[in-house]
Amino acid sequence: MLQAILIVTQAFLCCLTGVKYLKLSKFIEIDLAVCLADGQQSTSTVLKTTVPITVHDRTFRTYLTFLPHAKGGEPTPYVKHYINTGDHPPVASTPYRLSPKKKELLRTKIDKLLANDVLEECESPFAAPVVLVPKTNGDIGLCIDYRKQNAITIPDKYPLLLRDTLLHDAKSTTFMSTLDLKTGYHQIEVNPDDEDKTAFVCPFGMFRYKRMPFGLKNAPATFQRLMDQFRNGLPTVNILVYLDDIVVLSETFEQHIQDLKMVLDRLRKFKLCVNREKCKFACTRVKYLGL
Repeated sequence: MLQAILIVTQAFLCCLTGVKYLKLSKFIEIDLAVCLADGQQSTSTVLKTTVPITVHDRTFRTYLTFLPHAKGGEPTPYVKHYINTGDHPPVASTPYRLSPKKKELLRTKIDKLLANDVLEECESPFAAPVVLVPKTNGDIGLCIDYRKQNAITIPDKYPLLLRDTLLHDAKSTTFMSTLDLKTGYHQIEVNPDDEDKTAFVCPFGMFRYKRMPFGLKNAPATFQRLMDQFRNGLPTVNILVYLDDIVVLSETFEQHIQDLKMVLDRLRKFKLCVNREKCKFACTRVKYLGL
């Protein structure tokens, strides 16, 4: 289960009451505990990193503690992904050929998804082929060619936020933190009656998704619906949300800590997990939407 806790130490509270304490203490320790995303579980103890934050020429030491969680985690209870194909008959394709090296990589990917309860073996009249796509970090991404499936899926017209709108809404603030929901799609459950429609075939058999996969026609709409529900519960926080990217913006350091607390508490409520490697806390500049 997701743990998202922020503890402000007594020293920091004293700091807020006057400047004199700042002169006496070089470091203020703040614990931000958030859950690791899939594949980042600690094998023994919690992971702990120290991030320096400079405020008015004073350096604060922030401990970011990332707690392990059960493999796969629980899906969010707030949305499910539905695949509406109407009365159209099932569509199927034969597997694509893969080199021995790619077969080995595919086997590793499938085993991990099975272990995390994202996939399961199945018998289905639907069948999509697998494509392995290189990532910029040197890893290989598992993609399913859902073009036939998408062609018969009735579109979900839920509005996606436009990049220009988000940039227009962004205010120039002193402190910014970014949170990334790694494999955020896999934190959403596929409606059990629609799981067969996610089935894919490969040299190792047939599998279907229990969590929402990438590549489905209405997956972005489902995820945006979830994140809009998430954001709407934070009316007092200046927050930008686009798919699995979250930015928290605050004018002061004190306010930023309080804003982060509310955001992390809501992540816990929604059972959403973050990507430790991509989270940035209390920055003066951040990269958002690739800009």
